[in-house]
Amino acid sequence: GIEFDAFYRLRDNVLGTRSSSLPSTVGVSMPQENLNKIDNRGFELVIRHNNAIGDFHYSISPNISWSRSKYVEYDEQEYTDPDEDRLYRKEGKWTDIVYGYKTDGMFQSVEEIQNSEIDYDLKGNATLKPGMVKYVDVNGDKKIDWRDQVKLGTGGIPKIMYGLNLSCDYKNFDLSMLFQGAAQFNIMFTDHMQHLTINSVWNSYKYLYDERWTPDNPNALFPGTTNGINEYNTKTSDIWYKSAAYCRLKNITLGYTLPKNMVKKLGINKARFYISGYNLLTFDKLSDYQQDPEAGASLEYPMYKSVSFGFNIEL
Repeated sequence: GIEFDAFYRLRDNVLGTRSSSLPSTVGVSMPQENLNKIDNRGFELVIRHNNAIGDFHYSISPNISWSRSKYVEYDEQEYTDPDEDRLYRKEGKWTDIVYGYKTDGMFQSVEEIQNSEIDYDLKGNATLKPGMVKYVDVNGDKKIDWRDQVKLGTGGIPKIMYGLNLSCDYKNFDLSMLFQGAAQFNIMFTDHMQHLTINSVWNSYKYLYDERWTPDNPNALFPGTTNGINEYNTKTSDIWYKSAAYCRLKNITLGYTLPKNMVKKLGINKARFYISGYNLLTFDKLSDYQQDPEAGASLEYPMYKSVSFGFNIEL
């Protein structure tokens, strides 16, 4: 069996704040009005296959869906600067684009900072120290400012979601598995993930400390420790913005049903023993950061895994 659904939805009168028809000299905050139009489009596909080969029965059912939204009309100012238009204009663009800075590792020495021709902090690099983030001068103007921002990716809601249900049985044995996954979404590390500081109120994870930059760990995942929250290091950039795409074996269960002649001697109709695993296997790009893509960047505890044993008895 096959099921396929596709949809397109156009919403008008979406709330927004008027800006295109008002001069920039207006010094008041305007109320929200029904100004904008946003559309949604997507599809969902489900395939089912069931079959039997002798005593072996099996079922396979994959599914996938995709959806996304776009600003059809958006009340905003007219941008004359090409970089402002590229970064800030919303009309005609997807609703979940994230812009930020590209990075090229961390500064390794004081000499590297002093010899740089690029003004990274717009203060002649006076605030920089080894272990701080090195941003990429995208436009080549020898300074790092808002014009160097580029598209990093999409937002935190998956655009693609998929799954795979597998089950089979052979005589008294049965096996079922559920795979699930998502793609085209990202998470932003914030708060405790960014602020590994000496005098911080955060109770940071040990791996953040172990993976911080030091002279002995030049290829670290995170910048070096700073005294207080460092705004230069915590700009929106690809060092904090990571793909959360994943595929996970969500559940697997193996069972065995006792033969009927055996259960009759025990005075019962049916008895089944099973072992089940939950979240046992995950394929993703966040394992180095000890983050669960399903939980997002606010994860406070390690990913939950479990293995259980049990039995079902029918009297």
